[in-house]
Amino acid sequence: MTFTAVLFDLDGVITPTADLHRDAWRAMFTDVLADRGVDPYSEQDYFDHLDGRSRTEGVASLLASRGITLPHDRADAGEEGEDSPEDDTVVGLGLRKNREFLRLLDAGITPYPGSVRLLDALEDGAEEVTADTTKAVDTYTYSHVFLLEVLLCSSCFVSKPTHLLAPIHNRH
Repeated sequence: MTFTAVLFDLDGVITPTADLHRDAWRAMFTDVLADRGVDPYSEQDYFDHLDGRSRTEGVASLLASRGITLPHDRADAGEEGEDSPEDDTVVGLGLRKNREFLRLLDAGITPYPGSVRLLDALEDGAEEVTADTTKAVDTYTYSHVFLLEVLLCSSCFVSKPTHLLAPIHNRH
């Protein structure tokens, strides 16, 4: 059987990045909630407020569950300049979570073995194998995971590579 093209979603399909996202949320919110003296972060918070939502929607939802209201971004806070992870805003906390995610990712991530076997098998039968994502932070993840380890074949590529920085575990 041959295919013209095969397209994969990346996050959680080829690599277990959902675990890293959960860990990053936990680290960020553990500190933020402790600093405010409210109920601590729980694993259930991830599923109730973060999973399946945009970063800013998730941050706002979890904060609201603790009775915390923050400005959305620097402009909403009456400040000038670009948002940063140090800002005490919804956007700032989302950026802080991303910084933690990238720190965790720098230790490397191993693709799911079954996904690698499938990609290897598809390499011979497809003109193009593509991995894609809608998440900006994931282009960082997958550009180095796939270009350097999984998709090192002429017919395979990640559609939106950006950085090639973090160490990668061997795919086999």
